[in-house]
Amino acid sequence: MNRREIRRCPFKDPPPSPSVTPKGGNRGNWDQGERRRQRSQSVFGWRDFEISGSHTDITSCAKEPSLSERSIWNHTATYRPSLYRAHCDRPPLYRDRYGAAVRTVRLTGGRAASHLLAAGFWILLAVRVQVEAAEMGSSQTSKGTGRALNIGAMSPRWLFVLAVLLQAQTWGWSLTPRKTVRFHGVSEVHQSWNRGVSQVMTLTLDESRGALYVGAREVIFSLDLSNIGKELRPPIFWEAPADKKEECAQKGKNNQTECFNYIRFLQEYNRTHLITCGTYAFQPKCAYIDLSDFTLDTNNLEEGKGKCPYDPAKGHTGLVIDGTLYSATMNNFLGTEPVILRTVGQHNFMKTEYLASWLNEPNFVASAHISESIGSETGDDDKIYFFFTERALEYDCYTEQVVSRVARVCKGDQGGARTLQRKWTSFLKARLLCSVPELQLNFNHLQSVFTLQADQWRSTQFFASFQARWGDSSVSAVCQYSIQDIQKVFDGPYKEYREQSQKWGRYSDAVPSPRPGSCITNWHRNNGWYNSLELPDNTLNFAKKHPLMDDSATPSRGRPLLVRKETNFTTLAVHRTLGLDGELYDVLFIGTENGWLNKAVSFGSSVHIIEELQVFDRAYPVHSLAVSTNKFLLFVGSLSGLVQIPLADCSKYRSCADCILARDPYCAWSLNRSRCVRADELQR
Repeated sequence: MNRREIRRCPFKDPPPSPSVTPKGGNRGNWDQGERRRQRSQSVFGWRDFEISGSHTDITSCAKEPSLSERSIWNHTATYRPSLYRAHCDRPPLYRDRYGAAVRTVRLTGGRAASHLLAAGFWILLAVRVQVEAAEMGSSQTSKGTGRALNIGAMSPRWLFVLAVLLQAQTWGWSLTPRKTVRFHGVSEVHQSWNRGVSQVMTLTLDESRGALYVGAREVIFSLDLSNIGKELRPPIFWEAPADKKEECAQKGKNNQTECFNYIRFLQEYNRTHLITCGTYAFQPKCAYIDLSDFTLDTNNLEEGKGKCPYDPAKGHTGLVIDGTLYSATMNNFLGTEPVILRTVGQHNFMKTEYLASWLNEPNFVASAHISESIGSETGDDDKIYFFFTERALEYDCYTEQVVSRVARVCKGDQGGARTLQRKWTSFLKARLLCSVPELQLNFNHLQSVFTLQADQWRSTQFFASFQARWGDSSVSAVCQYSIQDIQKVFDGPYKEYREQSQKWGRYSDAVPSPRPGSCITNWHRNNGWYNSLELPDNTLNFAKKHPLMDDSATPSRGRPLLVRKETNFTTLAVHRTLGLDGELYDVLFIGTENGWLNKAVSFGSSVHIIEELQVFDRAYPVHSLAVSTNKFLLFVGSLSGLVQIPLADCSKYRSCADCILARDPYCAWSLNRSRCVRADELQR
């Protein structure tokens, strides 16, 4: 049969267990080995079953003539354990030790890595069994008695090695992409844009206007969202004056790399204007862009201190919420005064307390606004979350340790009346943990965070990429956190510094009422506290001295989604898409330090790296990513410019097998067209 004539099997759910019998096996062996074989599917490969009763024999599924496009299986039919593993072509048949028919599959990508680890497990187990058998043989020769091999009797050292191997394959240690596409292959479907621009710092999507706003060094562009090669408006050149550059150089900064105006902030302020901030040769300034003619008034610049970093290399994050700017950056020329600030708008000016227990040499990474007031039965307030790394004070180490943090403040915070005047009364922070405990590997260096908003704020998910050193190797990971798990941490116990022992520990005494660090809710209002200005001093003093929570925010699955060795992740974006089976799948786009892009998809408890793309011809770090759901495009920014690529290039999968085995939720095999197409084309 020609490979292109193969059809998918119409089964969507497994038949009842009494009607399933392995080829060549008996029912007793099947029942006895069922659970063991399910656990070891990644070792033995994909199984074929003979369906008795009213079900069609799977060996004849390729001849089934009445399949419509809407019944075509996409990646989910070949991945989810509850579905049959039907193939487009028929690999050789063999039988396992239980008599079940098994078809071999050429292992590729992440599945190959999983199988190698699994193979390592079985090899070590076999070696250990051989050793034990040899020992038993020598000891039992004279006695003539038998003895069963017992894995439970293995030494702890052997069990630890085997456990690490099995764990590694379950959570995706060092997943290998199924497909690697070099630059010449990517360039066939991507659009690049440079215009002699360096240092693309910010990307802002405007889906309603079909525009992509790009902030780089001393210039801002308005590009066509469908084709970045087309400029919708003439660019805005916003250069730092010559005298500012000279002053910057006189203060010891590099006039070749630092003394320029790097656009670090560019967001929609309202429906008619953008707000932008730049480093302005170490004298940060902010301005507004009129969207009607895409112009910036350089004669009416605003002070950018606290809104934008002085140093273009320093971390920064900011949000505009209802006309109010929330920013986290360094507040002075030397970069020694970190601040989380609220300015520009109707709310009172607010900032963090300048204490090491609040912020200690932080590097700000990301921020998110969560509308927790919507549908709140307690009358809760919206919250703004900040993600950063800092030097931890709470660990007993000879050297200070860098850790990742998540902090939050309340949108309606007005500060205290006497204590914490014009300072956040709701500031709390906790450690953001991403680790592999059995390997004692902690990913402490947070690189990027993507907030995946949902229809209900309680379903909000945060995806974070991290870097770490493990021996002589660099290792990167992605962890996922739920908003509700983070909420529990901020509702939990506090950590305090004990003067007598000079150590940090969990605060175990009585907590003042109302609870320090909480937002104003209906309970507060019913008890006479209508805003933070009315909170008692004992609550505010406690909040000032106890900003750190004792518990850590842990990943949703207890461990990383994926880990890659010898790779440095720099940034990530996530898109949630609807599969042909009606389920939602999270597709991760992860930029690296050497100009590559990893595309991965989350399947329940596992992650599969579909492909890695070399999006730049040189090893430029990927600085920024933006996803346009309307245009089905991904925008990738780096030092050298900007690249536009489709979220999926299904046409590169030339066969049914290639299309299905890719497990790309954007792609599916069309029977009518005999080619791999975008899945949404079959749903139209």
